[in-house]
Amino acid sequence: MVNKVKELRKEKGLTLKELSDGINMPVPTLSKYENGDREPKLETWQELADYFEVSVSYIMGISDESVPQTERAEQDDKTSDTLASLVSMAKETNADVEMSFEIPAGFKVTINVMKVEDMENGKENN
Repeated sequence: MVNKVKELRKEKGLTLKELSDGINMPVPTLSKYENGDREPKLETWQELADYFEVSVSYIMGISDESVPQTERAEQDDKTSDTLASLVSMAKETNADVEMSFEIPAGFKVTINVMKVEDMENGKENN
């Protein structure tokens, strides 16, 4: 498994020395982490992830999802709020409502809300 320390450092245009200064870690240690010659402790992974503003699983090379868990939770909250607004709007207007949006994992979701009276009468929305 290849970690993403070197990739992230280069994306930010940093030298090993600049990264070393930024997180107060010796250059040889960082070099060993980048090359996979040495495995950081979990606390070190977290420090590196925080520095690059990515998730620990991403910087470790376990996940392709770079968004930290806290940011994903915020996105999930926004999605929940959007869905609640959609249902509320459908109830208020008693109309068919359709909405498409992207969720963080990249899946496209389409939601259809039938007229409230149609739902109550057991009719399907065609």
